Amino acid sequence: SNWIFTRVQVGLDLPLNVTSLTIPLGTVSADFPYVLIYTVNSHGRQETPVSILIHDIVRPTVQVNAMAFFDTDIDRDEIEGTLTWSPPSGGVAHVTFYRVFIAEGPSQLEGELYSTVPVATNSLAIGDGAGGPLVFGNFTHFGIFAANDDEEAEDGEWLSFEDRAVPVAGA
Repeated sequence: SNWIFTRVQVGLDLPLNVTSLTIPLGTVSADFPYVLIYTVNSHGRQETPVSILIHDIVRPTVQVNAMAFFDTDIDRDEIEGTLTWSPPSGGVAHVTFYRVFIAEGPSQLEGELYSTVPVATNSLAIGDGAGGPLVFGNFTHFGIFAANDDEEAEDGEWLSFEDRAVPVAGA
C-alpha cells in the first residue's frame, strides 16, 4: 500500500549537538499534528523518523458576565449564598472549568483559590451549609477566571460583596 506523507521542514538542519528546536510563534499546526525528527549523514536522511505528538497550548481569552451574589447569612463576618454568573459571550471553546477566587480586592495576588467549577455550571454555593457559612476575614471580592488543563485566562471578572450582618439588639 502506498502512503502519502506531507512534511514541512521547520527551520534549517540542526548541528549534531543541538537537542531542542523552537517552533516559530504563529506556525499553523492543525494539518501537522506531529514533529518528525530525522538523523542525516553523508549517506542521506534516515528512512523512519522519530515522531512527537504536538500538544498545542491554548489560553482561554473569554470572561464570564453578570456575576451576582447576595449574602443570606445575617451574622457578622460570615457570608452564605449562591454566586451566579452568565457564561462568556465569546463562547467556551477552550474553557473546561472556571477558577473561583476570593480576594481582598480585584486581584488574584490579594486572594486565594476558593473552588473550581465545571464549564457547564454557572453557579456556586458559598458556605453551603455542610460546613456552615464562610468566615471571610478581610476578603471583599469574588473573581472568576476561565481555564483549561493548560492555562488560565489572563483576565477574569470580579464582584465585590458585602456582609449583610444584622445588628444584635442591645449590643
